[in-house]
Amino acid sequence: SGQVLERNLFGMGYQLGFKGTISAKSADYTTTFWNPHYDDTDLGVGVSVYNNVTEYSKYDKQAMGARLLFGYPLGEYTNLNWNYRLERYVIEDIEDDANKVIKDMEGTNWASALYVSAKRDTTDKRINPTKGGTQQLSVEYGGGLIGGDDNFVKYIGDVSQYYPLFLGTIFHGHAQMGYVMKNGSDDIPAFERFYLGGMNSVRGYEERTISPLYDSE
Repeated sequence: SGQVLERNLFGMGYQLGFKGTISAKSADYTTTFWNPHYDDTDLGVGVSVYNNVTEYSKYDKQAMGARLLFGYPLGEYTNLNWNYRLERYVIEDIEDDANKVIKDMEGTNWASALYVSAKRDTTDKRINPTKGGTQQLSVEYGGGLIGGDDNFVKYIGDVSQYYPLFLGTIFHGHAQMGYVMKNGSDDIPAFERFYLGGMNSVRGYEERTISPLYDSE
């Protein structure tokens, strides 16, 4: 992966960045513009445009989309962030034994979703913190009243805490809990459900293999 970021575009404090990540099963390219003080206020406003391709175990997903970004500080340590996402994606190369939910989504689809999160950060450093912690609660609302083919409501709570021990050793505790539910009568898209497995969650298991058997990809 690689990233280029300009933190003071045109000498006005704007931020413009490009990030690209490529792996054996995915590729993601994102360009983001951010104004941290819109109209000389504490309101942050920005836009993010992205293109990604992901090879899941039973199908492939190609997506292009954009997010309208907003942020506002709630005191010294807490920030409120929200965004709106509009995405066009294609489901293809579906294997014969894939779940019926995936087979029904073959071809072009649209996703429309609102996201809101509140995060409290008391760590001493943004990179490699040694003490303090973060607590974040988020809600994402897809489909329903705002249209789109993906209908779901997702709640996630995330907590991290850092403790200094000895000889520069830091203990990091991390916990995350989530719940996703239907938004109407349609099934929840497989890629909006929770899966574990792989180097970023539970090592020793292949990626996305820890899941309910009846909803398996």
